Amino acid sequence: LYRDPVHGFLLLVHAEPGGLYRSSHDHGRSWVVYGVQSGMLEVVTYAKRPIRRGIERLVAHDSGQPRPDEARAYLPGDMHDTRCLGGEALLFR
Repeated sequence: LYRDPVHGFLLLVHAEPGGLYRSSHDHGRSWVVYGVQSGMLEVVTYAKRPIRRGIERLVAHDSGQPRPDEARAYLPGDMHDTRCLGGEALLFR
């Protein structure tokens, strides 16, 4: 929808089909805000836990379902996944 010419951020809109799962990921050096316009989205956040020297695994840290008209921010390096619950959801990112 929008690309800021000064700061370079993008405003995107996604129509997510029911059941769509986006596996755990981060947004690199960028932050992201997920806003739900309609429908239901589940977001699980993860923490990295060492299991032995030099090896880490992801452990679910928190789970939430942002309501329509609610937004949540994720900072650089924050690991999370998303799943569209029920029918289609409309998201701003």
